[in-house]
Amino acid sequence: MATKTITAKESTVNYAAMSEKELHDQLSAKRTELLEKQRSLKAGELPNPRTIGALRKDVARILTVLQTASATSTDSDEKSGEEE
Repeated sequence: MATKTITAKESTVNYAAMSEKELHDQLSAKRTELLEKQRSLKAGELPNPRTIGALRKDVARILTVLQTASATSTDSDEKSGEEE
């Protein structure tokens, strides 16, 4: 019997290089796609359920970039306020 090795597809998107608006657009699109895939899974129509995990990770990556960007801007705002 031959065994198949299944590897997860690497995400080639660099979310850190995107603008905040692009990140919000991507987040919305990924969340919509995730809901559609979850519905397909429940209906038994999804051929590869591992795609749901990949989408969840993409959503987490986007949220992380957005959170670090907002934390960085907040830190720089606080530092500029201290100098005055």
